[in-house]
Amino acid sequence: MLVASVISPLAANANQPATPVTQWTAPSDPGAPFRPEAGRLDVALERLALLERRDGIADALREIEDPRIVGVLRSENRRINTELGDLDDRAYRGEVEPFGLDVAVFPVDELRKMFWDDWGQPRSGGRRHQGNDTLAQIGTPLRAIEDSVIVKIGNGGLAGLAITVDGASGSAWFYAHLDSVREDLEVGDRVRAGEVIGTVGDTGNARGAPHLHLQWASDGETWENPFPVLDVLWGGGAPPADESLGPFIGRR
Repeated sequence: MLVASVISPLAANANQPATPVTQWTAPSDPGAPFRPEAGRLDVALERLALLERRDGIADALREIEDPRIVGVLRSENRRINTELGDLDDRAYRGEVEPFGLDVAVFPVDELRKMFWDDWGQPRSGGRRHQGNDTLAQIGTPLRAIEDSVIVKIGNGGLAGLAITVDGASGSAWFYAHLDSVREDLEVGDRVRAGEVIGTVGDTGNARGAPHLHLQWASDGETWENPFPVLDVLWGGGAPPADESLGPFIGRR
């Protein structure tokens, strides 16, 4: 679990009611939008659909007593379990195993600028950047990176509208500067890898530069550089650094 001693200046003030802001279009680089490798998300979404169907069957079995219908539902449940076992996700799982993850996806559907490793870059007030920024248009869907539990939804301070989740791997993830949080999402809810949890925004100190600020603590307590994880989830090839973006994002 995330503890107070490791909450960053961004996370510390994310404690007010969630309020979305007006959408607009930000400048993009030539070639935008940039999208992560599609196969990982496709597999995660297929898994998500199968798990939702299995959940629906489990709910029905708790209410139905007719043995004929129960038999049909149990047969369908076995078929779904077989399909889950047949999902071609071994390669994707293998790529993220070094980070302690299982099923995992890139958190942003598409970017307006290619992301880079900006961990530790200077920020206002003598701060150092404790995450990675991925620049995208306001309203772009944000997804749960892994199966997780929502532990905090807040709005305030540098982070603006933000979500903190505890992942099944034991990792903590902090999503900041959101435009909106999915309406039915509440603290304590469980979400699965690939499930939409909100949208990109420019709340907090990100006005004029909409992006997701993402923080990661693999042990659930100590923030560390999420770039190596994001690069794998992207499909590889993200630049390790781009100092030319410093003046644009460096004040945030």
